[in-house]
Amino acid sequence: MLRFGAGFLMFGVLWMAGLNIAFAVLMPLHFKTIQGITPEALNGIVNSCSAIAGLVSNLVFGNFSDRSRSRFGRRTPWILGGAVVAGVLLFFTGMTSNPVLLTILYCASLCGLNAMIAPLVAVLSDRVPAGMRGGSLPSTAPVPWSARRSAPCSAPRSSTT
Repeated sequence: MLRFGAGFLMFGVLWMAGLNIAFAVLMPLHFKTIQGITPEALNGIVNSCSAIAGLVSNLVFGNFSDRSRSRFGRRTPWILGGAVVAGVLLFFTGMTSNPVLLTILYCASLCGLNAMIAPLVAVLSDRVPAGMRGGSLPSTAPVPWSARRSAPCSAPRSSTT
């Protein structure tokens, strides 16, 4: 479990670093070279469309990976295929100067990224033994604990004066 946790952490750091570098630094520079639309408008359009594409594709590919079977396992083909699709389409996103095609390619590359992420996150639940699923998480989750700890502090104080 420790080896898987280290691998999962490394995967998260690498894909987030790569995507953040691409979208926070390189894409705004690329937006400035595209004629016919302001970089700010294109940024808003790409952000909006990619958020919707990411939301839908994460659910779709998570469901597909749950229901698929292959000699390589349930999740591995989706993870590897998503990596290839995301990488190739992100490359072509940087090569285009058409704002519509750029938006489509970037949304499709996020679909590939979600084809990779959704099955990888689902691997976590696959590693939990069936007898332990759904039992202790609610009592040990950090959100309810923090809510219980902060409740007295966030209550309005009554003044005595």
